Amino acid sequence: MAKPITITPHLDDQITSVSEAQPWIMAWESPVEAQVFRISYRDLDLMAEALRDLSERNGAAIHLDATDLRIFATDFPDLVESLTTEIHNALEDAGVPDDPEACAEAFDAHAWAPLREAFWAAEPRIRGEDCLRIEAMSGDALGSIDALTGWRVSGDGGAPAIFEDEEELACEVARRLAEGDLSVRLVTLEHVIEVEDIDALCEALTETIADDIPSIEEEDARDDDFDNHPLCPIRDALVDVSPNFGGNAPDL
Repeated sequence: MAKPITITPHLDDQITSVSEAQPWIMAWESPVEAQVFRISYRDLDLMAEALRDLSERNGAAIHLDATDLRIFATDFPDLVESLTTEIHNALEDAGVPDDPEACAEAFDAHAWAPLREAFWAAEPRIRGEDCLRIEAMSGDALGSIDALTGWRVSGDGGAPAIFEDEEELACEVARRLAEGDLSVRLVTLEHVIEVEDIDALCEALTETIADDIPSIEEEDARDDDFDNHPLCPIRDALVDVSPNFGGNAPDL
């Protein structure tokens, strides 16, 4: 049985409260190599995606250990539900009026709410939405765009599929989106993009690439920076199957 994954908030190398975390540390033992790994995250969305992926892949429980909050969850959905319950309990202890509007406002303002929001957004089964997930893969794990071995498509009720070819991936994404009312969530170790449809995904990828490369005014800018960005192949392939961007949708 896999050992639990531990996530702890740190401040100056000391475990601290959830709200003071700079950064979060995720630690786990590889079931294959019997080696402990530690990764530092300052982006809650990226940590949530990596934690969800790792917990599901290894079948591992999750231990959240902070000075003001401790949760032992059997899996990622349990972590989201437990954290939600902890916030509600804290509001009740604080005497928040039993009024839906007041409770909602107090919930969103709670110190643990940003962490819960990141976890909730990474778990479509919890939030009750249909979401097509496109995940960058390095081997069999969530990967960096600089070490891509393929893309995994999942989350719409169909069988997960791995694609090494971006054009085949784009056709599959267009087909699945046409068959259901789905949002889209594209995830790498460096990026989390969540949009409503394939057109918005094309726009978001274009903006992401533009933000990553040097501006045209910078001395080290090159004319081919955009085309050489690791996300450009998937962006171009999606544009080609998006009629609103001048492409031709595949036969579905």
